[in-house]
Amino acid sequence: LKGWGQEAKQSADSMIAMYPNAANYYTMAGLFALQGNVAEVMLALNKAIDKGFRDFDALENDPVFYLVQGKDDFKNYIKK
Repeated sequence: LKGWGQEAKQSADSMIAMYPNAANYYTMAGLFALQGNVAEVMLALNKAIDKGFRDFDALENDPVFYLVQGKDDFKNYIKK
C-alpha cells in the first residue's frame, strides 16, 4: 500500500481492533478492492461473513469493488 492507502489501512486496522464487526471488515475489503488486491479482498470478506455480513447483492453492485468485480476469483466468491 502506498500513500493514502497505507494511512487508510492503518485507520481501518485501528477501527477493527476496537470494533471487529462485519461493517468494518467490509470497509477493509473495499480498501483492498480499490487497489485491485483480490486475495486481500477475499480474506477481509471472509472475516465480514464470519461476523454476519450477508448482503451479497450489495457487494456485487458496490462501485468500490469495480476493480475486482470482473475477476474470476471475485465472481466465484459471490456465487458461493
